[in-house]
Amino acid sequence: MKASNWPKRAERVSKFIKRGDNVLDLGGNNGFFKETCQGKINKYCVVDMCPGLNPDYVVDFNTDPYPDIVIDNCVVVCVGLLEYINDPVRFLKEIRKYGEKLILTYLQIPFQPEWGRFHRYKYVDILKFLEESGWELKHIEPIINSLELIFICELTTKEGEKDGS
Repeated sequence: MKASNWPKRAERVSKFIKRGDNVLDLGGNNGFFKETCQGKINKYCVVDMCPGLNPDYVVDFNTDPYPDIVIDNCVVVCVGLLEYINDPVRFLKEIRKYGEKLILTYLQIPFQPEWGRFHRYKYVDILKFLEESGWELKHIEPIINSLELIFICELTTKEGEKDGS
């Protein structure tokens, strides 16, 4: 994906952020998503694996322990991150502890070996990952075309299960 598409992604995702929301931006690069939200965000925290981007937390979600981050009434945002996650069900289960609402994007494209560790999941795979990890899909829509989608999810609590499990 060309870098020029990142502003379009962030702009489309920002429409699901309400004024006063607290946001945890996982894989958030240098935090440009906050600027896209034009002052709507109350509290903002960015997590990325690249220390040179100066995120609040440096984490590789494939190898590092997940940090203890507590932000009340948090919206978890993952713009273009799931493509890089080796075990999406584990990832989606782990991030349940961060917030009850999840906004993620996923780009369905052919494999690009030059992009490194980039996974090709299908739309049906994403739905399966969400269900298996305890997220309920509330809304889905395309960003630029049907290859890149925004998924809006909320935590579900299945019978006999505790939140955050």
